[in-house]
Order: sequence, then C-alpha cells, then structure tokens
Amino acid sequence: MNSEQWEANKDQYRAMEPLIRTDYKSFMAVPLRSGDQFIGALGVSSKTAQYSTEDLTRAVRLGNLIAGSLESLHLRDEQIKTQSELVKSEERLRQIVDCMRGAFWLLETSPLKGIYFSPGFKGIAGCRPEELYEDVESWYAHVREDDRERIKEANRVAACTGLYDEEYRIIGTNGSVRWVSSRGFPIRDRDGEIYRMGGIIEDITEQKETADRLAEASRITSIGELSAGMAHEINNPLASIALYSQALLSQDLADPIRHDVEIVHDSAQRAAKIVRNLLLFARKTEPERQPADMPELVTRALEIMSADLKSADIEVTNNVGNDLPRVFVDDYQIIEVIINILTNARQACSDASGPGQIILSSDSAEGLVKLRVKDNGHGISTQVESRIFEPFFTTKEVGQGTGLGLSVSYGIISQHGGDIRCESEEGAGATFVIEIPAYDEVEPRPVGKAKEIQSASRASTKHVSVVDDESSLRDIVARQLALRNFTVDQAGTGPEAQRKLQQLHYNCILLNIKMPDMDGAELYRYLEENLPELTDKIIFVTGDLVSPHTQKFLGGLPNVVLNKPFDLWEVFESVYTICGESQP
Repeated sequence: MNSEQWEANKDQYRAMEPLIRTDYKSFMAVPLRSGDQFIGALGVSSKTAQYSTEDLTRAVRLGNLIAGSLESLHLRDEQIKTQSELVKSEERLRQIVDCMRGAFWLLETSPLKGIYFSPGFKGIAGCRPEELYEDVESWYAHVREDDRERIKEANRVAACTGLYDEEYRIIGTNGSVRWVSSRGFPIRDRDGEIYRMGGIIEDITEQKETADRLAEASRITSIGELSAGMAHEINNPLASIALYSQALLSQDLADPIRHDVEIVHDSAQRAAKIVRNLLLFARKTEPERQPADMPELVTRALEIMSADLKSADIEVTNNVGNDLPRVFVDDYQIIEVIINILTNARQACSDASGPGQIILSSDSAEGLVKLRVKDNGHGISTQVESRIFEPFFTTKEVGQGTGLGLSVSYGIISQHGGDIRCESEEGAGATFVIEIPAYDEVEPRPVGKAKEIQSASRASTKHVSVVDDESSLRDIVARQLALRNFTVDQAGTGPEAQRKLQQLHYNCILLNIKMPDMDGAELYRYLEENLPELTDKIIFVTGDLVSPHTQKFLGGLPNVVLNKPFDLWEVFESVYTICGESQP
C-alpha cells in the first residue's frame, strides 16, 4: 500500500495508522470477517521488503484462520454465558418451587418416571424425593388404602387426558391421617401429544377440619332450631296432659283408675324430660343459672347417652350420691359438659380391649361439689394430656371429631368458677374430675306430683286472667285456680285479653308468649304504654324458652316465667306470690 492508496482507504484502516506512519517501507492489511460482519483486521508491515501478490494471498488465508478462531472463541463465550444464565434461572426456579406451599412434581408419562420432586414431599408424607426418583409408584404406599385404587385410576386417566385434580388421604410422618390436594397439568410436544405431567400437591388437612367444624356448627344450629320448634309444639299438649292428670290425682280415685292416671302422669313427666334433653341442642346465648342438684344433672345426661352407651356394650355404674350440696349453675351447660366427658369415655372404651366400663362417683369438700367420671380405656399419654383442653385438638381422624368438646367443657366450668382436669396413666384408663362451688340455699320448694292439691277453705278477693291460645291448658289452670277461690277470666287471643284488661281490674295475669294475631310480647308492650301498673303482675308462660326471640324479649324483665310443661304447684306458688297472699 503506497501513500496514495493510504489516503484513499485510511478510514477503513484507521486503527493501524500508528503502524503505517512509522518508517516501514511496505504495509498490508487483511479484514477479519465473521460472515458479513467485520470483526477486526490483520496488519503486516516491513521496513525493507516490498510485499507481493503471493504475500497478500498468504495474509488473506491467515486472516481467515484467525477470523474463524475468533468466531469460535466468541461462540464459546456466548455458550458459557448462556449456560451460566440457565443455571441461575434454574436455581431461581428451584428456590421458588422449594418455597411453595406443598410440593411440586414433574413426570415423564411414557414410560412413567420421575423428572423432578421438590423437597416438600418429605414434609407432607415423610417421603424422600430420592425414593420417588427410584420408583414413582412407591408413592402409593403413602396413600391410604381406601383411596389407593381411585388415585391409581385417576393417574392412568390423566396420562391420556392431561386432567388431574384429586383430594385424598395419606399417612403422615407420625402415622396420622392427612388430607392432600393434588392438581396436575399436561406438557405437550410439537405434535400436541402429552409426554409429561407437572403438578402441585399440598396438605389441606386444616381446610378439611375447618370445613368439618363449620358443617358441625351448621348441623348443631339446624338441630337447635328444629328442637326449639318441636319443643314448643310438643310442650303445649304435654302441659295439658301433665296438669289434667295431676288434677285427677288430687281427687279421691279408686284403683285401678288412680293407678292408670299415675301412669299417664309419670309418662308425661318422662316426655317432659325428653323434651328438656332435646333442647340441649338449642344453644342459649346467655347462661341461665339456678340452684340445681348434681345427681339430677348426671341422671339427665345418662338418659341422653343411654342408647349410645348400650350399643357400645359399655357398663355404666352411677355412684353419685344424693346427699351432695346443690350447685348454682346453668343446668343445660353442665349436662353438656357431662355428655362431652361421657362421649370421650365411650370412645376410649371402644378403642380398648375387653368390655368397656364407666364409673361415676362424687363427693363434696371445702365448699366444692366434685364429680368423677372414670373409664377403663387405653388412657392418655402425658403429651396428649397436656393439650386435651385446647380448642380443635383431637387425636381422631378428620371427620371423626371437631376437637371442641373438651375445650368447650373447660370454658363452661371455668365460667361457673370451677375446675376440670384429667387424671390418667397411659394404659390404665382416665378419670375426669369436675369441681363446682357448692350453693348455700334455703329448703327447696315442694313440687306437686306426690302432694295432693286441696281446694282453699277461705275466699279470695283476687282476680286472675289466664291468657293462652291452648284452650285445654287455659281451662285446667282456670278451674284449679277457681277451686282455690280465685276469680278467674280466660282469653284465647291477645286482642281478647287486651279488651278485658281495659275493662276489668286484675291482680295477676298468666300470659302465654307465643300466640297468633297478637303474641304475649306485643300485649306486654301495649300494657307498658297504656296500663303500666299491670306489667309487674304478669306471669309469663312459654313452651319456647330457648328461641332467640323469646330470650331477647324476656332478657332483663323481672317477671316470673313458667316453662311448659309445668305443674300446678308452680302455678299456685307464682299466683299467690304476685297477689301478695300465702298459700293455704
């Protein structure tokens, strides 16, 4: 290249200008190209010789070799960079998968083999991913036997359709039964054929337990509403049967008529107990505490559990003494506690070998009434015993219990100022101990089954109104009050009672709450506004004490409430008290 050539092409060889500007005699440059892309230049110079065409040809060949080598180096660098980015990407993806709730899986469908199993499998079922890489079908050993064939079939179908969404049970790390949800998606080749399946599996035991608890709560609410409605409908005729039979027994009846009437009266009392027990399902929003006998509460709980205990072939021994002090409690809540403990004991006995046995005993000391419920079941371990009163804690399988019974019982007893605890030794049964403060009280009033009803010998100047839509009940109460020399009026509806109350003076009003047209609550509110002096003379009568409407209305009112079915002595005692007279 001479000076003229340099001036004409200097822009192309600008990088070599320092070499050319020196005292070299000749210089030649060959461009280095990768395809159509200029990647550099090869420059050669000499201080003595003049380069020939042959020299240039050799330089071109050398340039091509150098360009090829540079291209290979560049491609290698790009490959290394790509591989590095791929490794980083895989690591990021692995971190995401490993942090996911549950576990991720990737399978080859034909033949079936594992491509990837995230570490989450160990946490779900105690299954190491290495085991699944060796044998994918080893997973079925962790699936509960009842669900195993269904899941195998679902997997076979998924390999063809790509559709997979299953919930099933597995055996967890500690041998417990766990619920899992597994959802899969297909991976297709260029022809649209499924050649891989990927998916996620997660533990849904808590969700299942929550759903079961909600279902249980809904069931109890439904039963409560049904029980309250049934109780009201049953209590009305039941109250009439009880009162008429009690009135007949006050007369001089000859046998076998007296015996027959006694059977009717006893049957009515039994039916009344059944209704009261049914109302245990109708949960009250506020506890209603009153003096109660612990032996009676135990008896009522055993009556409810009798069929269940008998079907489980469990022998029950009731050694609860009748000489215990009374307790001031919400009887429905305490019965619920006893039922929960009996249920726990029944389940413990069912799991043990040999015939089941439950023994109830009692004593009182230091102002406490103590009830003990002992079973001969398998006992409770120290670890479990420390948690049995925790909400939702249960050792049963999902669906076999909510884990609420003992925690609710603990709360109820605590609210009553008492204590509940478990004394157990694994393999030697368990004893639950309930302690409730004793209640000091005057002698309880007599109830009228065994006591004859005498008509009063002296006249009364008191005027009583009996308001009830049940004519038979209204009539027997009015007749029995008349026999005790009260002046009695009857009203079958709220409007009829309203008219009479405006016209006549009454010393006492027996008012049924639930009636058509105008119920007792509406009539009471009318009297509050127009005849307020009569409101404290009202005795409310109801067969629907547990309904929210009735509870809301009665809440805070000081009036006496007679809950159907009641006996005549309750009526007499309440009426005499309101009228300010003593019973003859």
